[in-house]
Amino acid sequence: MKAVAFLKERPLHLFFFSLLFVLNHFFEIALPTNSDDSFWIVVRNFIGAVVIIYVPVFALFKLASLKFEKTKAEVASILLFVPFFSFQDLFDIALRLTNGSIRIILFLPILFIIVITLCYLVIISKRSFRIIKEYLNLVSFALVCYVGSIVIISFEGFNPTRLSHLQSQVAPRSLNCTSCPDIYFFILDAYTSNKSLRDFYDFDNSEFTGHLDSLGFQVQDQAESSYSFTQYSLAATFNFSDIGKLGHYYSKDVVHLIKNGAVIRSLQNKGYEIHTYSLFEVADNPSFYSLGYKFDAPMIDGIFRSTILSWVVENLMVFSNQYEVNREILNKTTEQAKERSTHPRFFYAHIMAPHTPLVMDERGNKLDLLSLTTKLNKKTAYLNQLKGVNVWMSKTVDDILKSSPGSIILIQGDHGSRFIQGVDKKKEAFSVFLAYRGPGKDSLGSLNRSNEIFNFLFKNLDGSK
Repeated sequence: MKAVAFLKERPLHLFFFSLLFVLNHFFEIALPTNSDDSFWIVVRNFIGAVVIIYVPVFALFKLASLKFEKTKAEVASILLFVPFFSFQDLFDIALRLTNGSIRIILFLPILFIIVITLCYLVIISKRSFRIIKEYLNLVSFALVCYVGSIVIISFEGFNPTRLSHLQSQVAPRSLNCTSCPDIYFFILDAYTSNKSLRDFYDFDNSEFTGHLDSLGFQVQDQAESSYSFTQYSLAATFNFSDIGKLGHYYSKDVVHLIKNGAVIRSLQNKGYEIHTYSLFEVADNPSFYSLGYKFDAPMIDGIFRSTILSWVVENLMVFSNQYEVNREILNKTTEQAKERSTHPRFFYAHIMAPHTPLVMDERGNKLDLLSLTTKLNKKTAYLNQLKGVNVWMSKTVDDILKSSPGSIILIQGDHGSRFIQGVDKKKEAFSVFLAYRGPGKDSLGSLNRSNEIFNFLFKNLDGSK
């Protein structure tokens, strides 16, 4: 009886929901950063995260209970707690309900109004909320048991393999070209294939494709990536697509395969200067930009990325400067193309478009915040940004070839748009744009995967003079 009374009287749901949050994001928060860290590091991170989450929630409850009835303070605190710490889940639900058309800039104020309204109704209500408190205690406890059992039972399946468990790294390859040309590698993030644009967006990309054809490019109508996420796709590409099943490895570790990729090491061995403008570190070049804020402490960073703070900070941060970052990348690349060098050069330019944030119109001009909020349909906004990217890239390629007509240029997406719903969603997510100007271009159709592009290039470059 005492246990039942304790369950009814105490605001246990405040602790249980804190525990549930950490369990729900266990692999982002509690896992160590190195494969040789001990089990006790996981325990320390887990307990520390629960404490960090619970203390401010309990403090909010205590502060509210000074002015309002205790049970009402408990319910109001949980109403504020759940959206703050479970925003990502709530936003994903809203995306599914609206078929991906709602935007964070609209969802945030709507959610804020709903939460404040509910808290106000709780405070002014003359009803007792004891039953609701008991219900919250019971539901939160049941959810903790369920999610906790899932984490324990499926730990090995959910826990990605650490990078150090790779049995071998891809070795660099030799290049036999005697007068090696400059190489320009453009990643247009989330740029889907021409066929997907016709099938799912009712858009004919022939104007951009025709312009590239006139400049000596070969453009694949339908190319496919081995992965539908950027870091895995790039890691495969920079290692000649010779590392299989990258999706089994920890996402944060895979970026090291980009930094120290066999393609980069091969080019360095041949005397290439490496110039990169990317969100990834490559060789000795630091990342040129970031999509958000990162804490040095992995546990704190995991908590931050799992709360509403990450969405607010990163979306506002990215929207405020990503347009300018993309423009600066292309400007720097074309300016360097005009310079002369005694060594061949490799340029890797990673444009975060037509991927979100959707910040430009079909002419390549920047959208202001008000214009952005009126564009509810992401598919339409994505297509407009893709058209804007076409405008940018057409001019960029023209400028490069004026300065360096013998250059090799690769333009490709890393994955599809991922805005398609239904049975074709997965198929489109792996569809990518692929255009190539260089030796052997007429046999580009033999390429099985876009991630094999450097394998294709190196084989053909060996015979070029």
